Amino acid sequence: MLIKRLLWVGVLILVVLVVRYFWRTTVNAQAAPIVAVSPAETDLFLNGVRSAQVSLNITNAVEIVGFDVVVTYDDALMTLDDWTAGSFLSSPWCITPVKNDGYIQVVCTQLNMVSGIDGVMFTLDFTGSSPGTSAIEIQKAELTDLDIQLILATKINGSANVSYQTSSVTGAVFLQGQSARAGVPISLGTGATYAQGPFTSLTTAALGQNLGLGAVVSNDTYTLSTAQPGYLNLNLSLAVTPGSDLTLPPLRLLAGDSTADNLIDTADLDAIRDAFDTHGAGIAADLNTDGVVNVQDLALAAGNYGLTPAEAYAGWVP
Repeated sequence: MLIKRLLWVGVLILVVLVVRYFWRTTVNAQAAPIVAVSPAETDLFLNGVRSAQVSLNITNAVEIVGFDVVVTYDDALMTLDDWTAGSFLSSPWCITPVKNDGYIQVVCTQLNMVSGIDGVMFTLDFTGSSPGTSAIEIQKAELTDLDIQLILATKINGSANVSYQTSSVTGAVFLQGQSARAGVPISLGTGATYAQGPFTSLTTAALGQNLGLGAVVSNDTYTLSTAQPGYLNLNLSLAVTPGSDLTLPPLRLLAGDSTADNLIDTADLDAIRDAFDTHGAGIAADLNTDGVVNVQDLALAAGNYGLTPAEAYAGWVP
């Protein structure tokens, strides 16, 4: 009986060894673990959603009980606010992370085995500070298995784009006294909050929308101004909201300011009288730019006599 029992014990031990051998062979044949930054690209908007969370994810994990991961980023573009252990290790014990400028090292372990589970190792909370693109690089991804063997994971890096949300500003601009619509200078000055700009453009000859200011930093307030010679020019506050493009109502600039002081008064009438019947290009008193100072220019100034931009565009509300 004793010999029989010993034989059964021997067979049992042999079976365990065979199973363990094939288990190890299967484990070793599996693909190497992968540690990846997720999402691969993160957007941080200085005038909108400024903060975002980035995960360090692991796949192909077999018998992993600990990790040592180093991540670097450009601290001139964004700051690391916090980190949080993920669910990959069910009962993690983590040492206090080493955090320097643009660098964090996270080391965690646990007693029980993790096998065949994909998950989040830890998360990082970033806030954008300056525009630019920062790499989020995994400098080290060392894993420890149940046998305390060191495993080097495949690393997949990510990036963060720190920028401004933008909107377009469009509209239709007309000039009193002439059919030409191209070449009117339009400007949005430097933004009051984010100090971006100015954004400038010239109107085109298009029959419909002939003004286009693209990529204007949104969620800010600007001074909208025109600078058309011979005309009363606009100068007012304009808010550009985030997430939507802005279409201005039609704007008709009034003529008569031959002295470029943004007021139509006797000085303008005198300037037209003094240059009357003068021919040529670029004459300040030639309000309708037809190449001659004549009664048409005088009529434009006289018809708008006494007007200021505040009075002339009082009903124009963007």
